[in-house]
Amino acid sequence: ESIHYIASSFSEYGGAKLATEFLEPLKEKNYVPAILIKLAELYENRNAYAEAIASYRVLLDFYPFHATAPQFFDSIVENYETAEDDEAAIKTREEIITYFRPGSAWQHHYPSGNLSEAGLNSAKSNLVYLGTTFQALAQAADSLQAYTVAIEKYLDYIQTFPKEENTSEIHYYLAECYYNTAVYDKAAAAYYDVTSLYAHSSYREKAAFNRIFSFVQLFQPPDSTQVDTLIFKPFVLTSDSLALPVGNSTAGNLLSASNDFCTYFPESEWIDQVYMKFGEVLNTLQHYVYAAAAYQKVYDQKPASQYRPAAAINVGQCLFDGSYFD
Repeated sequence: ESIHYIASSFSEYGGAKLATEFLEPLKEKNYVPAILIKLAELYENRNAYAEAIASYRVLLDFYPFHATAPQFFDSIVENYETAEDDEAAIKTREEIITYFRPGSAWQHHYPSGNLSEAGLNSAKSNLVYLGTTFQALAQAADSLQAYTVAIEKYLDYIQTFPKEENTSEIHYYLAECYYNTAVYDKAAAAYYDVTSLYAHSSYREKAAFNRIFSFVQLFQPPDSTQVDTLIFKPFVLTSDSLALPVGNSTAGNLLSASNDFCTYFPESEWIDQVYMKFGEVLNTLQHYVYAAAAYQKVYDQKPASQYRPAAAINVGQCLFDGSYFD
């Protein structure tokens, strides 16, 4: 009751500024945090968001390692957002990430245990929030600047928290940002990381599929003066190793991604689309037998693929173009 009375008095006269002057010499007393918390709550109940934020700031200044410091920061963010000051809320989230991340003063003060974990969780959740928020803004406004911020946050998360349950999801979001900004080589690399680094991720199949279409965007028709050879171990169309001339690296990358998908995700709902693309590229490279084999995979698919009629025509065309008239 006395704590409520003192906090109420400060809320009526002088606010957080007077509370700071009066309570700073007493901040080692165990009742001071309770007074400041009550002061912030009183302001919140009156929708006096700036004053509530100022009260939480006094708490953090007096007690930078207080057990509920993550909650103080959360309340500051909530007050800014309720007051529709999104810019200040974002800046506070940035501050939270710095305050609690690995290597911070907080983590040195609490090197292990629940309070260390609470700080890390706060840093992680705010990094994810900022990444996904800026990605959504980028998609809505087609903003390269917003995509750049989202990419920065996702890279930070992946590098700082590489083994979290949601890291593969964040890595997938990173790949999407690269793809949507037409940085297709980085998109393909990021999609590949999702498939190769996270064995149990639900995003692996989708990432492998999108990797193919990142390379589609980079594909250049082969130049007859270029001779690159790609070794497949195995080549899914022959179930054996194969050294295949591919003309240039863009063709090789596209074939490799297609081969990987068909090898590791043979039951995928997208397998027919991938074999059709596989056949198209092989045909462009004049590997007619292998192109026909890719189209044949679609033709033979059960239940029948929607691409079956096109696959049948393409099988015949490839064999004709390769002069296989038998």
